[in-house]
Amino acid sequence: MLRKTVSTTSIWVWPVRSASDSSARAKSGRRQCYQQLRSIYHATPAKGRQIAIKVLDSFHSCPIPEVARLGRTLRAWKAQILAYFDTHGVSNGGTEAINLIIEKVRRLAHGFKDFDHYRLRILLAADGSRPYRKSRNHP
Repeated sequence: MLRKTVSTTSIWVWPVRSASDSSARAKSGRRQCYQQLRSIYHATPAKGRQIAIKVLDSFHSCPIPEVARLGRTLRAWKAQILAYFDTHGVSNGGTEAINLIIEKVRRLAHGFKDFDHYRLRILLAADGSRPYRKSRNHP
């Protein structure tokens, strides 16, 4: 089990095992960090914010290089991550999805000769109808 000790310095402690077990320990540590990160968004907003603060303050000092790098990245985006809890989970995901569709149309168009055709192509691509899909993924 991966634990962070409370002291003047941040260190991570694993139970003592043989040296041949180092890859299993790293895998276990990565899995625990993954579970902590996921638990942020599966908890109530108040509890999720507490978990997020704990994760943001601890991941950067993990001895697993990948987790430490993730921790530094998350710490750089701390304000934006914590803003999720201030806005009650509202995001700009819908807007980003439409922008992605528009960018795909633009790339595939290879230059429309007239703006009206470009506009109609975007409206056609982004109208949300998908005749190939029998049922929606979400109600």
